[in-house]
Amino acid sequence: MEATQFRQIVMLAQGEFKAFMEAKDNDRKDILAKLFDSSAARILQDALATSAKQLTAQLQELQRDMDAFLKPAAFYLPEDISDEERVLYHPAAPHLAENIARLIAQEEAQQQALLEAKQMQSAALLALTRRQTEAEAMNKRIAELAKETEALAQLLLRQEEIDRLQQETAQSAVALRQVQPAKALAQAAQQRHERAAQTAAQAEARITRAGNNAIAAQKAAAGNEQRAAQKALLDKRIADMTDAVEAMAARDKEAAAKTTLEKTLAAKQTALTKAEADLKALTALTDEAARQLLPLQDIDALQAQADSEYKAAQKEYDELTHPATGLPAVIAGIRKAMATYEQGKQKAAMVQAEALRLEEAAHALHMQYIDGYAFTLQKELDHALDTCGEADCPVCGTRFSAASRPKAAVHAQTEIPTKEALTKADEDAKAGTDRLNKAREWLITQQSSIEERTAALLQSANTLLPAPAPWSWETLTSSKLTEAIGTKLEAMDAAGALARKRNEEVKQRNRLKNQLEEYRLGSQNAIEQQSALGIETATLAGEIKAAQARIEAMDAQLNKAQLKDCATAEAAQAEIRRLTQESAALAAEIDRTARQLEESQKEKAAAEEGLKSAALLLAETAAEKDKTAAAYLQALSAAGFAAEEDFLAAMARITLPDGEAWIARNSDRIQQYAALCTEKQQTIARLQKETEGHAVTDLTALSAEADALTRQIADTDAALTTLTHHISGHRTALDKQREGQEEKQLLARAQSRMQALGDMACGRINNENGRHAFEGFVLSCTFREVLRHASGYLYTMTGGKYVLEHDRETAGAHRNSAADFRILVTDNLTGQQREIGSLSGGESFQASMALALGLSDTVQNHSGTVKIESMFIDEGFGTLDSDCLDRMLKVLSDLSGGKRQIGIISHVDELSSQIQKGIRVSGSKDSSGSRLHVEYDG
Repeated sequence: MEATQFRQIVMLAQGEFKAFMEAKDNDRKDILAKLFDSSAARILQDALATSAKQLTAQLQELQRDMDAFLKPAAFYLPEDISDEERVLYHPAAPHLAENIARLIAQEEAQQQALLEAKQMQSAALLALTRRQTEAEAMNKRIAELAKETEALAQLLLRQEEIDRLQQETAQSAVALRQVQPAKALAQAAQQRHERAAQTAAQAEARITRAGNNAIAAQKAAAGNEQRAAQKALLDKRIADMTDAVEAMAARDKEAAAKTTLEKTLAAKQTALTKAEADLKALTALTDEAARQLLPLQDIDALQAQADSEYKAAQKEYDELTHPATGLPAVIAGIRKAMATYEQGKQKAAMVQAEALRLEEAAHALHMQYIDGYAFTLQKELDHALDTCGEADCPVCGTRFSAASRPKAAVHAQTEIPTKEALTKADEDAKAGTDRLNKAREWLITQQSSIEERTAALLQSANTLLPAPAPWSWETLTSSKLTEAIGTKLEAMDAAGALARKRNEEVKQRNRLKNQLEEYRLGSQNAIEQQSALGIETATLAGEIKAAQARIEAMDAQLNKAQLKDCATAEAAQAEIRRLTQESAALAAEIDRTARQLEESQKEKAAAEEGLKSAALLLAETAAEKDKTAAAYLQALSAAGFAAEEDFLAAMARITLPDGEAWIARNSDRIQQYAALCTEKQQTIARLQKETEGHAVTDLTALSAEADALTRQIADTDAALTTLTHHISGHRTALDKQREGQEEKQLLARAQSRMQALGDMACGRINNENGRHAFEGFVLSCTFREVLRHASGYLYTMTGGKYVLEHDRETAGAHRNSAADFRILVTDNLTGQQREIGSLSGGESFQASMALALGLSDTVQNHSGTVKIESMFIDEGFGTLDSDCLDRMLKVLSDLSGGKRQIGIISHVDELSSQIQKGIRVSGSKDSSGSRLHVEYDG
């Protein structure tokens, strides 16, 4: 139920239902449409009308598509066709498909003739092209013969130049290969002889330098004996000073050890004094810890009691707030279940609409099957009567003759559904009904679960929570639950604080025990430490005295050492490093002068040996120079050069850095010239043989003839393309026409049936009950149910005098939908009917009350699991006399006895004596507001 419906039905305000009772017929219909949500009927009504419009639009669109293929722009007709023949291809012409098929056959015959003509033209063009190709090839060979003959003549003009090039290349090749190597050897021998002379001169210079160096090295080595004596003295001084420094270091180490012992002795004496003070302090702390421990000896019992109280308080609080079983969680779960229940109601309404749709679809399919099967049987019977004159009815077996032919029950055939389609539709309808039943069962189960969970919640609340008891859903969902939980939380916090305090006291007692034990152990350790420190102090004093004696002995030993200029070990070390550096310098000088003398002697000996080798090389290169010069002159003569100038001229003709490459290039040019001349001669001989007996052919006439044939073939191709396009268009039009006719027949039958259904659903067709739209028909049935319930209530309220009825008089083909919502009152005393607006004030109140109760019953009947358990009636009782008031209260009492709570809002004092419980509202004298007084039985 929606919120608006709740306000309109549960709050039974007299003025609103009186307005409904006295409203116009159409207005009363609109109110019922809002109360009972007739949108499903309206949607079905609109869907049928929309489907009829869509089928009509599809039929028109199909006809436009079929006509479009036969328009002049899309459907070609030959230009020479007559007007009488053009009529045959009009969209409305009879036998249109046969006419188009005949036109396609004519065009295909023309297409075949054009293909044969094109084949003949192509064969002629192929022969002409072959002749043209052969003539062009012969003309090319004749022109090539003339060109090759001219090219050979030009080559022969270069013969003298090629002969001269061949002679110069041969002469340059001899010069390069025979004379040039001998000249290169002579030049190389001359260069080696010159280098040997330079080497001999350099050896003589090295001998002179080596002699001078040897003299200088002998002078430098003369002082090495004096340097060696000085180095020996320095080494002895270094050894003596090193021994003295080691003795000084030992003495300093001993003194440092003595100082360390003295510092240790002072620290031990200080520690001994501190140990005595610590012992006194530990004794005082031990006494104080023992004094503080006395009051905490019996704290364990108090701690156990505090922990027990805290656990009990925490358990009570956890039972209230546990995520799985606590009251807030249970309340949240019930609220969530209520929200889910409301969503389930909405889904159930959708499932109900879908189930209705599937049931109607299955029924329509069965009717279509029956109509189609009846039409088929009718056709079989008609065929048998037309053939035999007599036949038996395939349904009832009655014998009919052609004269007594039965009238057809079905005049239009639709496609007969298959058994599978019928079974599928029935299964879908059954599945929709099953889903609806499951949805209703779920709603009932969910509502029962919510009620059980709410009862269990209230029982738990009354067990766990303090006043106000008994707890109700309203108090649990208000702030009082939060306050009760807060009270439990405060009790738990107080118990926890006490438990924590006792725990701290236990920790303090244990801490004092530990401190007392630590102080006792510390006192014992202090006594032991004091004794040990005394022993260590005496031992350190003896060690210091022994160290002093060793230091005095070392001082006496150092006085004997020769360290007058070095007061400290660092100064002595510095002097040792200086003397060591002087000794190393003397040793290096001795080694250097000795190496110089040795190296100068070796250098002089090597220079003398080099001079001997240079003299031998000079003699050898002189002999080689003379020999290679003679060979060069002999090579010039053998190559045929009278003088060296002729050889140089032959070498000057070689322009490339690589002479052999120059010779090879000229040789290639000579060979290429000879090969080219031979190739030209062979080509000329071949062409003369191929063109023998042939002359140049004129190709202009052949080209003109070929162009003419090509144009003929192009014209034939164009005609074929156009004709093929026309044939394709005509075939498409023919296929479209045939398919369109079949589809048009199917659409026409479907549109006719759907249009009839849509007109009936929208109230555009008169029937025996008049014109009624489907939504109005559904609401009128609901309205009659409302009047049936309301009439029973009014009959009781008026002591059997009045009943409510809808208008039954206005009927037939001229009846409209508004008349179905007219209310009439029948007076059982007089047997007369009259308008409901003629009732008196009290009677109107009774009638409006009866209508309100009738609407309430009808809403519950139409809303599945919706229950209206509480009702409030506002005013209207002042218009009733005592008898009417008694009957009214009896009706309300009967309703209350049926598990409904009835609330009455009224100023009539007589009601207070007959109502057991109530709330009285009175104003205050000081205008501070109104007062409420709750009145119970007695």
